[in-house]
Amino acid sequence: RAGTWHEVNVLPNPKLEPLDGKPSPHVDIYPPAYTDLPRSTLFPGTPVRLKVYEGSKIVLRAKADRELEEASLEIYLQKKQGEKADKADEPEAEEGKTVARVPAQRIPAEFEADRSTFRFTFTPPPNIDFANIHLRDAFGLKGDERLEITVERDPLPEIKVVHPSGPVVRVPDGEIKFKFRVSDEVFAIKSVFFEHHKRLKDGGLEPNTRKEIVIYSDDLQRDLFPLLLTRFSQAHTGNPLGRLAIPVAHQHALPALRLGKLTPKALDFETVWHLRNEFKPGTDLVLHVCASDFYDLDGNRGHGKSDPIIIKIISPRELTAEADADLREIQKKLKDIEDRQQKALDTVNAIKKLEKLTEQDKKNLIEAEQEQQAVQDAIGKTAEQGLRKDLKDLQQRLKDNNQTNSKAAIEAGKIKGTMDNIAQTKLPQIEPKLAEARNELQKSDENSPKAKKNLEQTAKLQNDVLKAIRELNEKTAPEAAIQ
Repeated sequence: RAGTWHEVNVLPNPKLEPLDGKPSPHVDIYPPAYTDLPRSTLFPGTPVRLKVYEGSKIVLRAKADRELEEASLEIYLQKKQGEKADKADEPEAEEGKTVARVPAQRIPAEFEADRSTFRFTFTPPPNIDFANIHLRDAFGLKGDERLEITVERDPLPEIKVVHPSGPVVRVPDGEIKFKFRVSDEVFAIKSVFFEHHKRLKDGGLEPNTRKEIVIYSDDLQRDLFPLLLTRFSQAHTGNPLGRLAIPVAHQHALPALRLGKLTPKALDFETVWHLRNEFKPGTDLVLHVCASDFYDLDGNRGHGKSDPIIIKIISPRELTAEADADLREIQKKLKDIEDRQQKALDTVNAIKKLEKLTEQDKKNLIEAEQEQQAVQDAIGKTAEQGLRKDLKDLQQRLKDNNQTNSKAAIEAGKIKGTMDNIAQTKLPQIEPKLAEARNELQKSDENSPKAKKNLEQTAKLQNDVLKAIRELNEKTAPEAAIQ
């Protein structure tokens, strides 16, 4: 009534208040079966920040500070890259007003008898951006509480192949050695297997040629499975794995106990695939080492894969021809090494006879030292360098193809034996003696007794190396072409 006082009750917007003496909301998280994790209960209060694994069910129970007419949970999704905020997912705004995002999903609350206590049961999608608890009371007053929810996806297992490190060439009855590590640092490894396809000439995969060879499976006890495979192989039941080393988990990734089974987070494998004439010459294969974990929410997710390993099947005759070509190339390198060693020896022999050296003589000695270094590099200081590595790789390829008694293997063995002996006994002594002689001669033009002694010892060692290489060239050259 005009001219009189009126009592007006002003209410704030509805908000959450403690429930059963603890901050609201209360959150129960039920992880999916693939995680093997127990239920957890949180009392985060506000603001709410949750991190859950994909597929987790969340039960959120909360209490408002008054009776509510309505409560709902609004779920907003992450925007796709390049998507603008003012497009189809947002309503048109009246002039001067802010445009609000439209939630992808709105879940109505389940109210308890007092209409102020309510709950939501939901599974957040992997691409959730955030959620919002929307409250409205009988007077139309509204309140909102934002929930930050992060959904963690279980990553695929990782496979790191140590061997083979490149393309593989095998005859039909050859074998392929594998060494690799499989790791899944989150929820452990369920299975490990080889997956291979036949490859077309254009590099594509031939349809309907996929085959799978199981190496490790959680369905069987971890220590029993390799034993079974070995026994099957020995009994010639057709299992292609003739030897499977028992996987070993490193200390930093010890296996956990899961439903009575060991579930390792890292496994190291060394195994051999015996081809046993399954593939004809001319067949090309693409092989991946694969691993799966316990994730089971998306059948199209696939599994962890190594980089592709290309396997080329050739005939024994082709293998012999390739070995012959490799030996010819090795023979050329060996002849070049002989020539370099002869040149270095000739220079040392000439200088050791001099009583006095010119600047040119000193330069010649430095060149001899460089030639000697080139000899050592060409042969290889270690078994993984130079000609020694070439020979090692050739021997391994012949061994993997059951050709250890072939002429090529025998010749490669002779050459490698000589190269290893030279590299381990003679060459390591030459370089320091040459360096010592050069340093001594830098002090004076006189060829001192000390310098002469070092040059004499150097020449003797060089001559031993040259003689061994020359004899090797004479013996192998007539038989370099292996029939």
